[in-house]
Amino acid sequence: MIEFNYPHLRGHVRATAAPPQDDTEYAPFVVRRRNRFWEVSDELGNLICVTVYKRGAREVARRLSTKGTR
Repeated sequence: MIEFNYPHLRGHVRATAAPPQDDTEYAPFVVRRRNRFWEVSDELGNLICVTVYKRGAREVARRLSTKGTR
């Protein structure tokens, strides 16, 4: 928890920091933040694609991981 050290705000303003959830595993693919964008890479670190939205990166990883099972 982050607390501000201002006497007039003490006890009134509190912020909690969520743990980073940037690294998400999908079978052999890794989705992680890359500056403003999201990257999908394989287990060896080879870049597969870069997306604007995390949802898009997750979808790419999901589709690639299920492609071999059909």
